[in-house]
Amino acid sequence: MKEWFCPMVSKALPPKKRGPAARDANDIRHNRLTLRAHDDLMKLLSLRASEAGLSRSAYIERLLINWLRADPRNPKLDNMGKLSPATGPTPFDARTSDPLRVAERWQRFSQARELIFGQNAPRTWFEDGDSYWPAAVGGHLEPDDSGDDPKEAEARRQAAKRPRQRY
Repeated sequence: MKEWFCPMVSKALPPKKRGPAARDANDIRHNRLTLRAHDDLMKLLSLRASEAGLSRSAYIERLLINWLRADPRNPKLDNMGKLSPATGPTPFDARTSDPLRVAERWQRFSQARELIFGQNAPRTWFEDGDSYWPAAVGGHLEPDDSGDDPKEAEARRQAAKRPRQRY
């Protein structure tokens, strides 16, 4: 007796996309931060990150971004730490346009700093315009002024072109 062979027709679903959706080039994290820490600190960070449902790296990134968001001298940051487009007064200009709101934010920031570092934020930080984010985006400089020393900016560009040497 002959066996009947019939190939199976597969109605397979289209392949699933793997990994995160493609991001805009501006949304990619290009820099790396290395942290040297004691094993006990790393265990605590891992525990707290696990409680939050995050990787340790994402947990530390969230801590840093939220700390910088708390400081009223800084521009607005998105969840990746990227400067949000300026949609209102700069942090420096907000001191005169909405002084009560800025004073409240400064008071909360100063209290948080006291809890974490054991001392209030110096009042000069609040009053001195040079302690605010010194960039054309979100800062108090004129839009045509980058705030960089031209020689330093050129040195950074040249250093970025050179290949890194490992020792």
